[in-house]
Amino acid sequence: MTWFLVDDGVDDSPELLAIPARYRMPALGLWTAIGVWMSKQHELFCPLDIIKKLGGTERLANELDACGLLLWDVRGTSGGLAYTGRRCRVKAPEQAQKDVAANAERVRRHRAKHSNGVDLQKQVDVMPLPPEAAEHYLAPRVGEVRYGGSETYPGPPKPTLRKPGTALESVDDSAWDLATSERGRSGPIKVGASRLVATVVPRNAVNDADRTILRIKASELLATETEDDVAECLRLWLQNERLGPAALGCCMAQVYKQRANGNLPKGVEKKMAGWLALGKELS
Repeated sequence: MTWFLVDDGVDDSPELLAIPARYRMPALGLWTAIGVWMSKQHELFCPLDIIKKLGGTERLANELDACGLLLWDVRGTSGGLAYTGRRCRVKAPEQAQKDVAANAERVRRHRAKHSNGVDLQKQVDVMPLPPEAAEHYLAPRVGEVRYGGSETYPGPPKPTLRKPGTALESVDDSAWDLATSERGRSGPIKVGASRLVATVVPRNAVNDADRTILRIKASELLATETEDDVAECLRLWLQNERLGPAALGCCMAQVYKQRANGNLPKGVEKKMAGWLALGKELS
């Protein structure tokens, strides 16, 4: 990166004050734009077509030439403004090329020195461990054949969430693969709630936004209900097209009514008894 350096005394310099007041600020802006272009292009001459692209006019160019900040110069068949070195500093093309080459060489040496993370000139030869000793320090990789053997290392066992005695125990393998491959679970959502939604609610039944709300509501229900009750609640919600995903908890009353024949889990019976007692007290 090359910088166009400007003298901090240019605001009250004789060169700038020599420009008429009505042209002073536009000329100063053109002078700065030309200096930036010269510094970026590593040039000390700005052609007339570039001056016009920068918004310059012939009158402003003549004012810069008259005050000495830039000078008119004719090169070839076209003219332009040449660098004078007054009130600014632009690096010469030869010096800019030397700086670029020096920086490239410095980067090359740095990369060659630290290509392996250490100084190549200070590396120390280390005797490799024999196979008997390496066996105690090197952990086998999955699928690796150790020392010419015929058996490969299968890797650590994968954890499973299909626990016995839950609603997910009897799910077939295809549905379980779909549930375990689900992505996008947020931190507060219980894993079991996400699995229940992925297993009970088909992919094409709801959109992604409603599926996320269902996971949140199912997670809240799992704090007090069993997985079987929440799974049944999800099935009843699918049958009722008028309910939104946020109203999943409203289906729990239907779950209790369907199981009012005495086959309810003990936890549900206690809750229903408590709610009935509370209703009698309020009435």
